Amino acid sequence: MTAAHCLYTQDLGDVSFVRLGDLQLNSQADDAQPQQFRIVTRYGHPAYESFSHYNDIALVELDRPVTFTKYVRPACLGSEEDLTNVQLIATGWGALEYGGSTSNDLMKVDLKYYTTEQCQQTFPPQVRLERGIDGDSQICAGGIDDSKDTCQGDSGGPMQIKKSNSPAIYEVVGITSFGRGCGIVNTPAVYTKVAHFVPWIEQIVWPNGA
Repeated sequence: MTAAHCLYTQDLGDVSFVRLGDLQLNSQADDAQPQQFRIVTRYGHPAYESFSHYNDIALVELDRPVTFTKYVRPACLGSEEDLTNVQLIATGWGALEYGGSTSNDLMKVDLKYYTTEQCQQTFPPQVRLERGIDGDSQICAGGIDDSKDTCQGDSGGPMQIKKSNSPAIYEVVGITSFGRGCGIVNTPAVYTKVAHFVPWIEQIVWPNGA
């Protein structure tokens, strides 16, 4: 599962590979034992348009089954409706500052939920967001009085909540979609709301209701 806008880049064309379980992109000494897969099918949401920020979600089918390890585990699909007091966790290899280089180390950041009304102040209706923030299909999150945020290169990555410690179980509630700069205090970024798209995901993954 990723963002629809990540399925294609002008430099590389269609996304072709998925790597799971890596920690340090430039090292083989981190014990992560990453697994790399070829993508055989790409499923962008049918309502996604490249000139719009809405419906920014996609699925990719891998060329073989995934092997679960201590670094590669299944995650639940988002079902949380009220994220007001929930600790949100975003991860990725994106830039550590606006315009900076992407990270070689997997990073994580704890984020706070912003209401749709709060988010509308940062993202009013505009060219790529005609209706402003859609609270049904988008989530806003960021730092409160600090500069915690995702950045360029984090797009398509997960925003999760931890459901259990032993064993560790996470629920993916959001997909990093877009923002305004990076790390601006009291300025959230926008994430695709996974719970809204679960029926579509199920149609793709379990087309016969299995």
